[in-house]
Amino acid sequence: MKILVNAYNLRIGGGESVGIGIISALYSLSTENQYLILVNKKKGYERFSSNKNIRIHYVPDFFTHFWLGNLLSSFYLIYMVLKLNPAVIFSMGNYAIPVKRKQLLFLHWPYVVYPDSIAWQRQKGSSDYFKRKIRKWFIKKQLRFATAITVQTPLMKKQFLTYFSYPSNANVHVVESSVSEQIENESDNHLLNKIDALKAKHKDHVFLLCLSQYYTHKNIEVLEPLAEEIKKNNARFRIFINIDASQHHKADHFLKTIKAKKLDHIIIHIGHIPQNLLYKVYQRANGFILPTLLESFGIIYREAMIAGIPIFTSDLDFAHEACGDAAFYFAPLDHKSIYNTLINAYDNPVLIQNKIDCGKKKASGFLSWEEITKKYIEVIEQL
Repeated sequence: MKILVNAYNLRIGGGESVGIGIISALYSLSTENQYLILVNKKKGYERFSSNKNIRIHYVPDFFTHFWLGNLLSSFYLIYMVLKLNPAVIFSMGNYAIPVKRKQLLFLHWPYVVYPDSIAWQRQKGSSDYFKRKIRKWFIKKQLRFATAITVQTPLMKKQFLTYFSYPSNANVHVVESSVSEQIENESDNHLLNKIDALKAKHKDHVFLLCLSQYYTHKNIEVLEPLAEEIKKNNARFRIFINIDASQHHKADHFLKTIKAKKLDHIIIHIGHIPQNLLYKVYQRANGFILPTLLESFGIIYREAMIAGIPIFTSDLDFAHEACGDAAFYFAPLDHKSIYNTLINAYDNPVLIQNKIDCGKKKASGFLSWEEITKKYIEVIEQL
């Protein structure tokens, strides 16, 4: 069977991890299907090459631009469907291709199933708000072309069925995701040396890792008043961040504000974390913190569990779904709630260890990308 896999718009964050994980798994799985895979060049996918059962097609960079590129990408994708003539389409990036053909859609953008989220409310009137409204409209408009839907959690399925009229509940499947690759090569360990030097110099400090690209819903700004609270009380917490000023104008503003207020010794910008050092960085932290307002799955929660560090995150439904008893929860818009949660946790080493043990237990049940990809193939073959 000829299957078109549309992964061209899985370019950042968790989407990119899923795209690379599933495509990598296809190379190791024994199958008679032929996969025609659309990807974006220079986004981690350049490692892939065509073979007998897999054909890689690079989508022109133009179609990754938000406005005109995304608007015209549907025409390009229709053209590719007509040219390649697949039996089934697997659209992995939230948008169904507008063609009358069997199609599985992977829906993982949380904004579309959380219309009442505080994440929407906090950005009203901004350019981000209008961009996301347009994106949501396109996703909903093209949803009718999807024969079946996959989401990553039972909660996402519940949210989807609450806000969408879909022909059949049976055609909405839950398929979890795995985690980023664990790469042992440490060819460039400058970053690790920097972290080790800080920890050696401040042995009494608790170093927390806030691993995230900049998005408005990640709520990174709450770290500023949190840092001021830490400074005022001379508390021992320090927070590593890896956002980049180029990711958003608000990211640039945040980094400049931290420096101007002389909080950069509390919120420590460590910059880009190479994939081969990812888990080494996790393991050097004393905890993982994420004040996010909206997630669809939370691969980074799972990575923290595998690394064996305690998790501190938002007291919201998606976080409870992902972490259960393996995390400490706080009110994400209240910096004092975050501060008090940290103080209470690190005053109780036994409770910290219990959370770590719970996370490790959950991690032992995580599926591999090969197991997850088999589930997707089963759904596709049913179509």
